[in-house]
Amino acid sequence: MSSLTAKPKSPEELRPLLHQRLDVATDEEITSVHRMLMEMEARRLYAELGDEFAEDWKSGRLTKENIDEAILEHRQAHPYR
Repeated sequence: MSSLTAKPKSPEELRPLLHQRLDVATDEEITSVHRMLMEMEARRLYAELGDEFAEDWKSGRLTKENIDEAILEHRQAHPYR
């Protein structure tokens, strides 16, 4: 049984398993995982921002490209340790 198919008891147990899997992932898998994480982050931010975000999205003032650019700028200003 793969270490990822076993049900970890806590996020602390899951984190090193995910790191191990990422270390051996193909380029295509890494790209897919990155896309999925970016989508999760965008959805989380969308939920936090509420109605104003929805209005900006609907009007076209906010786009996927704007979101990606803002995330990139934030990450450059606040790199992960």
